[in-house]
Amino acid sequence: MNHKSNAMNNNDQLDELLRKLSSRPVPPLGANFQYEVWRQIRQRQTTAKPWSFRQIFNWLLSDGVRPQPVMAALTLALVLGVFTGLPLAKASNHAVRLDAFSMNAPGMFSLSIK
Repeated sequence: MNHKSNAMNNNDQLDELLRKLSSRPVPPLGANFQYEVWRQIRQRQTTAKPWSFRQIFNWLLSDGVRPQPVMAALTLALVLGVFTGLPLAKASNHAVRLDAFSMNAPGMFSLSIK
């Protein structure tokens, strides 16, 4: 019951505040009010778009990103990719049975009539 009385007290306070607010005169809106509202809406819509490739490219070329660390990171990623991929490629070459596609494949049966 205590919780219910607190909620009613809060509602009474809110009702009183809304009554006071409604008795105040409405301030006049500026001459450019509607224009400013739509300008802010358009501005927020354009800034809320996800990044495009052009924005990423411009960011990479900006003064904040230096080319030496970027090139070093790309080179390191390439070298690591090559050295981790070579053993996997060699191991998978032995596992591939290319003779499965030849006419002399062990599991191939012939439908030709002689």
